Amino acid sequence: MKRKHNITTDPHDEERQKEVAYQPDLLAISTQYSKVAYDLFKQGLVRLQETKAFV
Repeated sequence: MKRKHNITTDPHDEERQKEVAYQPDLLAISTQYSKVAYDLFKQGLVRLQETKAFV
């Protein structure tokens, strides 16, 4: 049995081994999503600033 990330896996079950092989951490995922949200907000703000009503 192999233990990785507190998950016990059977060495003969290759599908389960692949599933456990890579698990990104929470900080990396949250950073990626916050960057996407920031970029969308920034694009919306630029569009708003280019409107006639804002000028």
